[in-house]
Amino acid sequence: MRATTTTFGAAEHAQQAIGIVRAVHGRIAGTAPRGRTYRADESCSVSEFRRRRVC
Repeated sequence: MRATTTTFGAAEHAQQAIGIVRAVHGRIAGTAPRGRTYRADESCSVSEFRRRRVC
């Protein structure tokens, strides 16, 4: 599932924030209770999220 945020300010500051979020997401991974592996930086469609309840 994706989250969207609107930020007002300099493009440079926005790029810095994006870099921080991507770095954190790159370190998050695990296994869901049903055994599916996941990563915080993977993406899925809304329909896939609704079907599985986990992306």
